[in-house]
Amino acid sequence: MAYTSAYYISGKWRPLTPDTPEWVRTETLIGEAEALLNRLLPNLAAQVASGAVDPTLAKMVVSDAVIRVLQNPAGVTMQTLGPESVQYSGVRQLGVLAFTDAELALLQPDTDPIDGTVTVDGWVVGSAQLRVPPPSLCDPQR
Repeated sequence: MAYTSAYYISGKWRPLTPDTPEWVRTETLIGEAEALLNRLLPNLAAQVASGAVDPTLAKMVVSDAVIRVLQNPAGVTMQTLGPESVQYSGVRQLGVLAFTDAELALLQPDTDPIDGTVTVDGWVVGSAQLRVPPPSLCDPQR
């Protein structure tokens, strides 16, 4: 199952011209990223097809991994030009396709039909992995 495309990455990151070496590299990286993701999460394609996993999240995770490699293909950890320098850390410095634990967690199926969203500092947070304790445990007088 294809989760993303070079056209999507071109719109998300920066314009890419079809039928150029960069376009072909992008398509190659997409294929490799999707194969890696399917290896890590063997049921992902079926879960996306069934609606248990949002296809937009799969598209985001694959495209983000591909863009990280396109932005830093050699795995540079630090770059200096004149007085400016940039240092990469974590998954951005690898120069290879990789997925973070947070990205993989986004692709876990939503098995809880109940909306478990909660607001934290003005942000709405919700996940099948997030469990809100029952009100009896949140009682400050306990």
